Amino acid sequence: MDEVKELRQALTSERKAREQAERLLEDNTRDVYTVNKELNAANLQIKSQQKEMLKTEKLVSLGTLAAGVAHEINNPLAFIKSNINTLESYFLKLSEPDSEENSDSEFIKKDANDIFTEVNDGIKRVQDIVADLKSFARTKSADLCQADANEAVNAAVRITRGQIKYGCEVDIHLQQLPSIYCNINELSQVFINMLLNAADASGDGGKVCIKSWSQADNLYFSVKDNGSGIAEKYIDHIFTPFFTSKPVGKGTGLGLSVSHGIIEGLGGDIKVESTVNEGSCFTITIPINENQQAH
Repeated sequence: MDEVKELRQALTSERKAREQAERLLEDNTRDVYTVNKELNAANLQIKSQQKEMLKTEKLVSLGTLAAGVAHEINNPLAFIKSNINTLESYFLKLSEPDSEENSDSEFIKKDANDIFTEVNDGIKRVQDIVADLKSFARTKSADLCQADANEAVNAAVRITRGQIKYGCEVDIHLQQLPSIYCNINELSQVFINMLLNAADASGDGGKVCIKSWSQADNLYFSVKDNGSGIAEKYIDHIFTPFFTSKPVGKGTGLGLSVSHGIIEGLGGDIKVESTVNEGSCFTITIPINENQQAH
């Protein structure tokens, strides 16, 4: 009888232990599900905030570039207008009754031909600037394609030319690169931010050098300036959203953070080396991944 009683007690204890374990497992499963749900919601919120940050930084960039772009457009428009006035005077001269005997007629014909070439070049410059701005302003995160990353550099240089070309010298050294699967306009945003920051740090009479090359399984880009440099105490914070060492009203602190996010989205990284009063060099690494489209 004692053995039966002990057996019953053992079975009862085992059942209670099993029930307790099942309840604990159920509770833990419920907790894991809740935490996972909260993490998913937080992840969606972070992605949404990143998109908003990108939009905000893009608006800031467009505002910063507006004056320079207006100058870039006004330049070709000014000589187009001047050349049109010259053509008008030539037309009036050639319309005179004795125009056939005019000794200037041959010169006028040759100069008019040169003028038409200049006018066409000026119109193309304006068209290129407008096309770059439209492409930059309308980009969407889903606009992914196989592209030459050097196109992003060239577009950034064209867009920022009016903003920085009178302040400092910009040297461009681009090597032929294998294409990567990316959002080419978001990549342009990165180089726009880098160029504007470098030019701002360099000031009048400064120099900015941008390079591209490929090695092994990576693309590399460097943006180097001879400007004021970054203090060591700031280096670890420069990619933090809203962090800026610039005076109030001179920067949002979003440019480098947004740029870092875009490059990370391509599986890459941005590193910086800087010495105060000597300058900074930002190096961008982007992996060349044949399966990027699948991810």
